[in-house]
Amino acid sequence: MKNHRTQLFGASILSILCFSLILFISSCEESDNDNSKSYKSGKLKNLTGLDGCGWVIELDDKSKLEPLNLDVFDLELVENKEIKFKYHERTDLGSYCMVGVVVEIDEIKDISKLTCDQSVVISSEEYENAPNAPFSITELTITGDCLNIKFAASGCDGDTWIVKLIDSGNVAKSDPCQRTLRLSLDNKEICTAIPGKEVSFDIKDLQIIGDDKVILHVSGEEILYEY
Repeated sequence: MKNHRTQLFGASILSILCFSLILFISSCEESDNDNSKSYKSGKLKNLTGLDGCGWVIELDDKSKLEPLNLDVFDLELVENKEIKFKYHERTDLGSYCMVGVVVEIDEIKDISKLTCDQSVVISSEEYENAPNAPFSITELTITGDCLNIKFAASGCDGDTWIVKLIDSGNVAKSDPCQRTLRLSLDNKEICTAIPGKEVSFDIKDLQIIGDDKVILHVSGEEILYEY
């Protein structure tokens, strides 16, 4: 009887593990294939000269997407225009152009028209002395020359927060070079909530002449800036 119970228990554990693994794999596959939740980077390419082709989008890995609905967006079609976009695949349709996957665009942004909320400050003095209220960075992304920082801190609603992105002014020589920055938060709100906020910073001034990329260390987080 004891061995029978042990076998049943073992079989139950194995079933649970297998079910959990299936859920995990399904979750990962769903996340990998769901392009509507995050912006992708790409360039417009005009393939009108090819049979059945028109404007396509070339991704960073040089693969191509064939969008069905570029004409519904207020976007000037220019060769090599850099864009950020969200899309979903149209598996119900075949390709006439035969160069990539047929997709429908959900959202699209012209990178050349993007503006940042603030400029980065380059100052060794401010880097050392600017306010340093506690916070937690939840995400770093770069869109064009804008560094987008999502963070959270204790407070009421974050409306009175004063935020700066400060570069120390030092460049560490490596391949690629590295810069050290910190997010400065002046927070005088006395509440128990933990509101989140997103601020974008123009980081063009952090570019290094002769290089095309630099690693940015921001308050314990790291991101590669390519330009």
